[in-house]
Amino acid sequence: MAKDRKRLAAALAYVDEKAKRLTSLDQPKESDAVDMALEMGGSFIPGVGQALAARDFERARRADDEAGMAMAAASALPLGKLVGALKQYDPTMQKIFIGKSAKTWNEKEADRAHAMEAFGVDPETIWKETGTYRGPDGEWRQEISDVSAKGKFTHIAPSEQRLSQVAIEHPELMEAYPDLAKAQQFGLKGPKGRGSYEAMHIQTEEGPKLLGETLVIEAPTEEALAGVGIHELQHAIQRREGFERGANPREFKDKAIPAKLKDVAFAKSMREMAIANRMRDLGYPVAEGKVLNLSRPDMIKKVKEFGEKDPNLLLLLGEHQQAAEKLKKYPDKYTQYVRSAGEVEARAAEARRMLSPEERRATFPPKSYDTPIKDIIIRKK
Repeated sequence: MAKDRKRLAAALAYVDEKAKRLTSLDQPKESDAVDMALEMGGSFIPGVGQALAARDFERARRADDEAGMAMAAASALPLGKLVGALKQYDPTMQKIFIGKSAKTWNEKEADRAHAMEAFGVDPETIWKETGTYRGPDGEWRQEISDVSAKGKFTHIAPSEQRLSQVAIEHPELMEAYPDLAKAQQFGLKGPKGRGSYEAMHIQTEEGPKLLGETLVIEAPTEEALAGVGIHELQHAIQRREGFERGANPREFKDKAIPAKLKDVAFAKSMREMAIANRMRDLGYPVAEGKVLNLSRPDMIKKVKEFGEKDPNLLLLLGEHQQAAEKLKKYPDKYTQYVRSAGEVEARAAEARRMLSPEERRATFPPKSYDTPIKDIIIRKK
């Protein structure tokens, strides 16, 4: 333990010296691998870069290589130029659901909820009476307001000037989880609402240690930024509470479709192409030869909106959904990702963001899910 702390201190001191050198107005006469890592720290792909950096950090630690530890740490923590990296990462895109480790957890109401459940009271009544409910993963949850949450651009390209230290101002959330203030936040201005949340750990003699958390979000306006940020912050809470976590399509595999349903799969693909072509004709930006991802609930909603002025589009969508229903037992990896419990919950948090306290209590949280409970994927053992 003491040895780990000494090595980490040496590594951080090395990073500090290198950072000062790189930010100096005097051009260094030479640079080494760590300089390059610091230069490239911002051009990361969430998840992949952090995982490799964690591996490299641990290898260097075991080899007593402070420079190697420094380089791994530098490459793991974004230092700038995040716009290009975010464009390579586009997951589906918020009141926040909290758990019992939150500082503002209402223990009295949670005890009432337990007692009511023991007496056989239905979950929706328990929610209305106590503001407490069990999620699909079996864990108890309460809810805090997101009405005061505000999005802040931390950077606006092409300038790299830091405009704000936080992308999401959320006093209620910080009160519930004060340690979230340590997370790095990057709020970028861009055409789409998208983001990522990453928690990086290193392995020490005492077990896994949290090295840092990074929240990267992009949206066209600061109001939209707040919505995306709530989604990603829900994933940070899931990690803290042991809730079912967010997912990534790469974690899943396509389910093999049996031969007897190949024609259904073909019909589904043809409808996807026809829908994309019709949406393009109606003015929706779809690149030639591309299809829309109709696994996404928000995309289904968009197609229905366009269908209000084109009944044939609604007919195509209906046929596509009929085929998708027949193939429900054989989802592709992206459909599984969308249906994973952590992602369903994060989207529900986004959808409930602007509800009043009265509206929240009147609306049972699972009714805000865009995926039926029976179709939600629970991965926890």
